[in-house]
Amino acid sequence: MTRLLVLAIVIGLVLPDVARFLRPLLYPSLFAIMVFTLIQIDISKIVKTLGRDTARIVLLCGVQMVVLPVLLGLIFRNVSPDPIYAVPVILVTAAGGMFGTPSIAVLLGLPGRFTLFGVLASTALLPLSLPLVWIAYSGEPLQMDVLTYGFRLILYIGVPAVLAWIYRRLIRIGFNLPATESMKVGAVAGLVIFAIAIMDGVTDRFLIDPALVMGLTLLAFVLHFGLFGLTWLLSQSFGRQAGMEAALLSAFRNIGLIIAISGPYLPQDFFLFAGVWQIPMYLSPWLFHRFSRYSVQPR
Repeated sequence: MTRLLVLAIVIGLVLPDVARFLRPLLYPSLFAIMVFTLIQIDISKIVKTLGRDTARIVLLCGVQMVVLPVLLGLIFRNVSPDPIYAVPVILVTAAGGMFGTPSIAVLLGLPGRFTLFGVLASTALLPLSLPLVWIAYSGEPLQMDVLTYGFRLILYIGVPAVLAWIYRRLIRIGFNLPATESMKVGAVAGLVIFAIAIMDGVTDRFLIDPALVMGLTLLAFVLHFGLFGLTWLLSQSFGRQAGMEAALLSAFRNIGLIIAISGPYLPQDFFLFAGVWQIPMYLSPWLFHRFSRYSVQPR
């Protein structure tokens, strides 16, 4: 199924009309990803079995979403690189985990519990990390629509969690519903739709300014694989599976939620980066699948 994600990127770039047509499904697909992901994972068992991983996840989220982006913001404030490249770096590192990350972890044969808890914890940290990194970078506060953020937090995490709990509960009491494992198809479908829809506008901009689009695409690859590799190296003490999930959590960042809660205050070119950011994110599961066989499986 990971090949479908690669195909989705190609469709979004080669067929911009399809991306434009699917654009209204951007946020519904995000909702679907969360629902189908949470149905696959028994949250009650995860809470009981996390143990020491709870502290590790909280520490990881704090370092990757607060310490690192604030440090980068302070550095960029003094070094003053081109904002078109600096802003994506600090906002990506300040972003929480992508809601579809547990689905990707499950696709790679991992339990998904580390990434699931990490997505929840990192999303909860976003109201802190985003204003802090913006102040560190610009010296000025970033106005945030707290009500919008709270609404989306409930809509994209709370509601899917309740729906997933109801679904699993109905199965336990004997309702003849599709097995939770079959929800993987729905999660992948959501990822595919999201990947195509977010590419709306990227091809048109490439035809106008190819150098800019290529530069932002290169930055996206460096950020994505750099965050993955650095976190994987620093998380070896977590164990093979938890270390791999920690690396996935660090690499797959939720740019969509950044735009949802602060889009009116962001530079317009950041939306272009949000599109090209999907390219490495949806190409990499194919590579990570092979990497996980080497790094996770006993040798």
